[in-house]
Amino acid sequence: MQEVLKTYKDRLVNISGRNRSLILRKVHKKRSFDLYRSFIEQNFDVTSLAEYILGDMSKSMVILEDPYKVRKKRLQALDEAITLEREQEFSALSSMMKKQEGLSKDEEHILRQRHQEIEEKYSLHQESQKKKIEQDYETAVMLSNHLSYLHRETLAIEKETGKYELSIGFPFVEGRFRDGSFVRAPFFFFLWSLKYMVIRGR
Repeated sequence: MQEVLKTYKDRLVNISGRNRSLILRKVHKKRSFDLYRSFIEQNFDVTSLAEYILGDMSKSMVILEDPYKVRKKRLQALDEAITLEREQEFSALSSMMKKQEGLSKDEEHILRQRHQEIEEKYSLHQESQKKKIEQDYETAVMLSNHLSYLHRETLAIEKETGKYELSIGFPFVEGRFRDGSFVRAPFFFFLWSLKYMVIRGR
């Protein structure tokens, strides 16, 4: 009888504070990954994540784009947009100068000053936007490294135990029971397979 009771005891879920399925105090690189944050940082539609989890999870879904490619694409788009807008203002200024013949020296000085102001305005705007892109790139690289840690740990566990134990916890709840016990945990665990592709850009 003691052996039977011990067997059932081992099968019971650990409901102590050490159980990460009940109390996830922080996101550990080797054990978890914040999908919600990943979607927010990339401006992905968060509702599509919930629809995917509750829908057909046999299909593939991109949870993190290649940071290098995204950075390169955004910088290129920024340069093209800045060049176009700056040239449009320069063109409008040039047309105005051609219409007004016989400008005084003061008027010519004002137009030259305006030309310089346009150049400085777009230079400052471009620098601020580039800084934002670089900050987003650093965050994306951090998330990519985090996902890589989780992927390697999952494969290591599979190699050691033969079990591929990876799941998505959804939805998450946080609060306290009547006795004051803290809980931060998902209602359900959905089995999931992660395919991590590393693309090195040059």
